[in-house]
Formats: sequence, C-alpha cells, structure tokens
Amino acid sequence: MIDERLGGVLSAGPNRLTAAGRKGIPQVIAPGGLDLINFGPKNTVLPKYMDQVARNERKLYEHNPNVTCVSVLPEEAYEVALEIVDKVNTAKGPTVICVPMRGWGATDTRVPNKDLGWAGPTEGPTWISDPDKPEWSLRSRRFVEGLKERLDLSKPNIEVLVVDRHMNEPEFADLMSGILLDMLEGRWKKGDRSNQPGIQSLG
Repeated sequence: MIDERLGGVLSAGPNRLTAAGRKGIPQVIAPGGLDLINFGPKNTVLPKYMDQVARNERKLYEHNPNVTCVSVLPEEAYEVALEIVDKVNTAKGPTVICVPMRGWGATDTRVPNKDLGWAGPTEGPTWISDPDKPEWSLRSRRFVEGLKERLDLSKPNIEVLVVDRHMNEPEFADLMSGILLDMLEGRWKKGDRSNQPGIQSLG
C-alpha cells in the first residue's frame, strides 16, 4: 500500500486489503513493509525523495545494486493507517490489526540484532525512535494514532492489538498465527488476548 501511495515500484494495486473483508474471510493484519518505499537501482529513486535524503529528512538503504529503499516518514504511516481504516471498517469477518511497536522489518531496528535481520553496526537505516518511548518506533505510534482516529472499534469483529514486539520476533509471528487459527476454528473473541504481557487491545 505504501508503494501505491508514494510512487514505489512494488504496488499491489489500489484494491489491496479489500477482497477478504468484502467476502467475510478472517484477517490478521500487520504493517509489514510499510516502513519502506521500494525502487530499483539508486538512479530510479524519485528525485523528490533523493532531495529529502540529501537534507536528512529521509533515510536511504541500498539493499543491493538492483534494490533501493527509502524510509517512510511517520506522518505517511499515519496517512496509510487512515487508508487501511477505510478498508477495514467495511470488513464482514473477524479482523485484527496487530501493530509491532519495536519495528516493522529488518532495517527498522533500534539496535543491531542479527536475529531480526540487521547486523549493524548501527541502528537499522529506516529506524525512527519515538521521543517519548525510545524503544518504540515513532512510525508505529503515528500508525496507531491513525487507526484510533477513524477505525470503528465498536464493531465486535474489529480489534487492534498494540504489541511490544518487533515484527520479526518469533513471538509476534506466533501471536498472529494463533489468532488466525482461533478465527478459522471459530474460537476467536475480541479482547481474548488483552491480558497477555506486552499486548494492549484498543477495541
């Protein structure tokens, strides 16, 4: 969805995140990949982004000679959250958005951690700390604020979980897969994970 909005090359199209909700298929959603705008070689990055990189307003990560990524700003994470809300609010089936507050990908890490995909020697190249809680991502906080602003959490089938984990931690994957299994087997209930350590339910 970020590439569709911001001109990256890996867009899945404008209908991303609509079919399952329309058909009532259970959804467990996370913001994977929303920390990066994807391009090909460095010379294909849009000039406006390169100008922002030069002014230290964005960060650039050259994954290899054919893949270059530009960081997503916290305000853009907020805006894509509003777009997600517009789609999720119409979902007919059980829908949970899990937001990992400690980073969304290998390059979005506060400190080097090979297990999370970033060996260092510094913080991940797309990481932006929340000034009020430095171990959390400012991008994550703004994303959650966007969800809270317009998501209809009065609906019994829609929930947001704020998770004190990084996207690439096994515990986060276990959480999401466990929720999906509960949904598929008819056991899922809104709020049933809010008593677990490091998890806050907003709905």
